[in-house]
Amino acid sequence: MSEAGPNHRIRPMRAADLVDVVRIEKQSFKAPWSREQFLASVGGGGVQLNLVLESWEPGGPCRIAGYTSAWVVAGEMEINNVAVAEESRRQGHGKRILSYLLDEAARLNCSEVSLEVSRANCAAIQLYEACGFRKTGLRRGYYRDSGDDALILTRIMGDLF
Repeated sequence: MSEAGPNHRIRPMRAADLVDVVRIEKQSFKAPWSREQFLASVGGGGVQLNLVLESWEPGGPCRIAGYTSAWVVAGEMEINNVAVAEESRRQGHGKRILSYLLDEAARLNCSEVSLEVSRANCAAIQLYEACGFRKTGLRRGYYRDSGDDALILTRIMGDLF
């Protein structure tokens, strides 16, 4: 399972990636997952997708530019995290990761894909809506660290957007 482009590829996350993944997590979220939480999710049971996006400049070193964590239960995919390193933002990496997850959801015959996103995260909401997600619910005070509400966004697979 990997997706490659001219200067990037998506591949399964490995324990050796966690230094970079945790760094990106801390840059991206007010209440980040710990290394131990990621370690517990890598290689766990069930259908889990823990992926990294590697990026490089021609002739340059390969680095982890982003990651995602999702799982599939009862034919539905739940996206836990999508994050891109600060220095790699605004380069289309978030959309690449999300598109890859949607392709995997189709391959796994998922009926829908859902996620929670902070109501204050306008950039992420815009990306998700551009990829066919629609608001289906609200969790008031969902984020304990900030008290922010979470929007529940869902993409019904097979819907054209």
